[in-house]
Amino acid sequence: MNLEAFCWHEDVSHIGSRPELLHPFLYEGYIYATNGRVLIRVPEGSVHGQYKPFLTLSRMAAVIEPLEHRKAVRGYPFPSTLPEQATKKCDECDGGGHVETCPTCKGTGVEDCECLDCGNHHERPCTNPNCTEGRVAGPDGSHTCMNCYGKGRVPIPEGVWVGGALLCLTYLRVIHENATNPRLYPVDTYTPVVFTAVDCEGLIMPMRTGQGDGRTKVLDISWPEGSMDEQGQAQDPAQQAS
Repeated sequence: MNLEAFCWHEDVSHIGSRPELLHPFLYEGYIYATNGRVLIRVPEGSVHGQYKPFLTLSRMAAVIEPLEHRKAVRGYPFPSTLPEQATKKCDECDGGGHVETCPTCKGTGVEDCECLDCGNHHERPCTNPNCTEGRVAGPDGSHTCMNCYGKGRVPIPEGVWVGGALLCLTYLRVIHENATNPRLYPVDTYTPVVFTAVDCEGLIMPMRTGQGDGRTKVLDISWPEGSMDEQGQAQDPAQQAS
């Protein structure tokens, strides 16, 4: 199991800088890994390596509360395969992977102009059509584009509805690739979704943005129907394997 796949890294910097989440950490008998949007935990000693306690996360008890007191009893298994991540050309570097300072606005994104009506100076957005927040596409050897990290392409936000929760397909792939026989337990549109597996358990946050503004591509995936856990209780990971 690759716990590092659940950690924060530069490719998910759109969720904010989280350097304290670069590596898995130890908390009350479990090894955790998270990037702030998806979280996984395994029992201490079940994976090799030495992990330090993460003492600065004062809200840890509240974060993992849905794991301790799971409300949903209908579990949704994963399909056998998931579609590959769709991407598009990066707008900031025009697909080249490199950027340089805009010569028109000198990197500020705005220009100083003299108003013909009042004679005063005002700021206006940069008039360079190729400028994005003070940056333009640059040749190889210029600054690496931090929007796509030099790749020239960026992921298209994709989601899929599972039991009333819109979940990011990127994080579902991470779970699918690293957990054995995972099941999702959605409660509603906004509550963190618990997932359990033979070898781990964790949480995934539902998508809250892009649901109505067209930024998120909602995929029509035939997701397996959920089933009730026996007596409405969480199944033991060992029992799920059987």
